[in-house]
Amino acid sequence: FYESPKHTNSRDSLFRAVREFGITRSYVDKFIRSQPDWQILQRPVKPKNTRFDPGYVQIDTIDIRNLESEDANYLLTCTDIYTRKLWAYPLESLKASDVAAQLQKFLNSYKLTKTIQSDNKNEFKDQVATLLEKQNITHVKSKSATPTSQSQIERKNGTLKRALYGYKQKTGNDPIPELQSFLDSLNLQPNKNTKVAPAARRNKL
Repeated sequence: FYESPKHTNSRDSLFRAVREFGITRSYVDKFIRSQPDWQILQRPVKPKNTRFDPGYVQIDTIDIRNLESEDANYLLTCTDIYTRKLWAYPLESLKASDVAAQLQKFLNSYKLTKTIQSDNKNEFKDQVATLLEKQNITHVKSKSATPTSQSQIERKNGTLKRALYGYKQKTGNDPIPELQSFLDSLNLQPNKNTKVAPAARRNKL
């Protein structure tokens, strides 16, 4: 062990050499862990992953022009990774100024926000970047057209779009005036992973 402590089999080799004297594997393990050489070779503890704390939010936009709504051409969507709650705000355009104005409404509503994750599309630059900087919110950018990096919000977007377009097809009415009702319904449904409805998980904070 002392000649070559970096070997991954040092514990087992030492145990085989001393077990005839009645020394247990557990005792050998405790002995090795107490040695300075072993401690030096250990990897440092990684910092806590804040993605799973309340306040880490993914945002995106949805093109809803096919709905032919008088109230919006796009939606800004936001979801907290911890609670899984979904917010959505109507947009006339994808100008960064329009997105920043609606994002401000979200930040006013969800004051726990510490980090915003978005893709690197133009609507999340300029005024949006300025807004987040002024409010000391970290802005994490992921690559466009990579669903895995924005997996939570992508799934939420798909569910919301199906609900909106299904309502439009069934009733012929514009669903955007009832947008909050759709969001309330989605946020009351238990999440498959957490087994808790986003609204209920949020109330526990």
